[in-house]
Amino acid sequence: MAVETRDTGALVVDFVSTRAGAHAHEQFTDPAGTADWFTSAGLIPVGTPVSEADVWTVRELRDALSALLAAHLHPAKDTDTAPATAAIERIAAVHPLMPRLTPTGMVLVGTQSGMAGGIGTLLAHVATVAANPREWVRFKTCGNHTCHLGFRDNTRNGSGLYCGPGCAAQVNMRAYRKRNAAEPTGPAAQVNMRAYRKRNAAEPTGPAAQVNMRAYRKRNAAESAAESTDSA
Repeated sequence: MAVETRDTGALVVDFVSTRAGAHAHEQFTDPAGTADWFTSAGLIPVGTPVSEADVWTVRELRDALSALLAAHLHPAKDTDTAPATAAIERIAAVHPLMPRLTPTGMVLVGTQSGMAGGIGTLLAHVATVAANPREWVRFKTCGNHTCHLGFRDNTRNGSGLYCGPGCAAQVNMRAYRKRNAAEPTGPAAQVNMRAYRKRNAAEPTGPAAQVNMRAYRKRNAAESAAESTDSA
């Protein structure tokens, strides 16, 4: 099966977005659900048999791919992606691909039929995106730990961390609450805060207060100079 079923990048994003999270439920729970997703993605014909072993293979591939895309969130960090890479390579070894010339150019195709062919075609989509390093690093999973959705980072400098503004707002709100929780609370803290505000309110402000403060500092400086002269 050739990689001509749908937009390659969109398929990769959709595949890693099948994990359970705040915005989605696990889609690969059984053979029927897995067959439905692969059929709707155009990877296998309707009625293709799917086994429990196929479900486990698909989930392992999805989780490994998700780990690689999560590492793209912080490329400067030394994230250990070796286990994820090894899992993908192990699955690819039993779902071989081959190049095929088409009227629009060369594409990768799976060499098998049935569900094995569908998994191979999916791997061909991944390989097509990963073949362009500058494009590959823009594919990520959401940095909001309750989300996990995949997305393509469309920011100019490739610094996007979240699948959308909703997840960004959730992360910022959690950070704000965490900072507030770290501040002292209780009766003693309230008394101290009231005393602090009272002192601030009692201190004069405005231009006149600034003039008085400058005069005060000038007198102190003159007195200090006089004391130094007397001591000498």
